[in-house]
Amino acid sequence: MKNIFPIVICMLFIACQKQVPYKPEAIDLNNRAVSLMESNPNEAIRLLDSAHMLDSTYLLPLQNKVNLYIKSKKYEDANVAIDQMISQLESPEIWQMKGMLLFKTNNNEAAMDAIQNSLQLYRDQLNNGQSNNKYASQYQIGICLLLLSDYEEGIQLIEKYGKMAQQPKLKLDSINHYAQDIP
Repeated sequence: MKNIFPIVICMLFIACQKQVPYKPEAIDLNNRAVSLMESNPNEAIRLLDSAHMLDSTYLLPLQNKVNLYIKSKKYEDANVAIDQMISQLESPEIWQMKGMLLFKTNNNEAAMDAIQNSLQLYRDQLNNGQSNNKYASQYQIGICLLLLSDYEEGIQLIEKYGKMAQQPKLKLDSINHYAQDIP
């Protein structure tokens, strides 16, 4: 389960990315940074910052920065980068990611608030017809409910919509520790 957090982050972020043309230079800087994440994390952060400064609509460098900080257990830095993302894009996926990170750092009250924001945004998207994938949104609502300790409804939604949303099946014995699996 330790590897599920990066997978969930990628799924969440892919879902919230807008399909707009980004500056090729920013994409190149981001790609170079990704190749340096293991060998030279400080240079990777510098390149990710440069990529985002070059094209502030391109949020993938911020997401990669969050992933790098989490992997390095620099949770406060990861939280700052998530807040940067939220300031640019109010999305349920980013709020959910923030909540999971706050749970990891034992900031449970703030985590519950972030997950509550995520839940409300998912519901608003569904009610307003703005969800690109209703099944995935229902599945993510189930995840939010689990994180908010509403296990019965959360499990029902995950089981009902997981396959339709093409999401990986969660093992029920690991659901209680879902947010604790950040490295």
